[in-house]
Amino acid sequence: MDRPRMVWMGQNTTHLEPPPEVVEALLESTRSREFQLYAPALGFEELRGLIAEDLGLPDFEVMITDGAVGGLHHICTALAPSITRLVTSDPGWPWPARFVALAGVPTSTIEIYSPDCGYKLQAGRLEEVIEEGSLIYLIDPLNPLGSVYERGELEAIVDLARRTESLLVHDCTYRHFAAGHTLAAELYPEGTFTTYSFSKWLGLAGLRLGAVVARPDLLDRLSRVPSNPLGANIQAQRAAIAGLKAKGEWLERLLDVNAGNQRIVAAHRKALTK
Repeated sequence: MDRPRMVWMGQNTTHLEPPPEVVEALLESTRSREFQLYAPALGFEELRGLIAEDLGLPDFEVMITDGAVGGLHHICTALAPSITRLVTSDPGWPWPARFVALAGVPTSTIEIYSPDCGYKLQAGRLEEVIEEGSLIYLIDPLNPLGSVYERGELEAIVDLARRTESLLVHDCTYRHFAAGHTLAAELYPEGTFTTYSFSKWLGLAGLRLGAVVARPDLLDRLSRVPSNPLGANIQAQRAAIAGLKAKGEWLERLLDVNAGNQRIVAAHRKALTK
């Protein structure tokens, strides 16, 4: 389709020169031939601890996955026999609906591309379609709209999830780009799976590394049969460990560059609408 006013923005991954510590971790792992080994099924303990610390969820369990999407696939396929419906949004990400469809689980997709709902999935709309034992898929911040859920909005969604004994997947792929982000796991620890990605903020998209984070008793529903019992990519895990340790200065630089790019895009959009 001919869309002359559409601007290609890439794939939302970081293309900046990575922290030198990350590159060195990859090189050292290669030099020591760690690629000849299998990793622990749930990932290196150090990495799991660093992710929990980064999220501010020290008492939660972490399972390292083959990218955040690998974690999403495992959540959807492992829970499919016990859930009644998946509830998601449009715009959103289509894959969770396709994952649960393999087991015949129906999906309700709520249209949110409107200022009337603040471009977010609101509890009132959710209540219209949710069933007992549903799985709610919430992307926050939401690509491609950039919507971020306020704490009060999450509280309303969580209250509904609790009342219907539903589970919640909080897809936090873009969390590091949002100021004052609230984790649903803080409000609904007994029923929230948080997915974590290294593709966006650290730029490890091609290494395929992510995580699922949940309270130990909840994560046990997944980790008793890991999606990859031979462990995620060892070199990727080494890079992620180095990245989390260097996160402070690196993330500050990344956000500065990102803000500058957003100003350029905003200026270009303004010029196009004149």
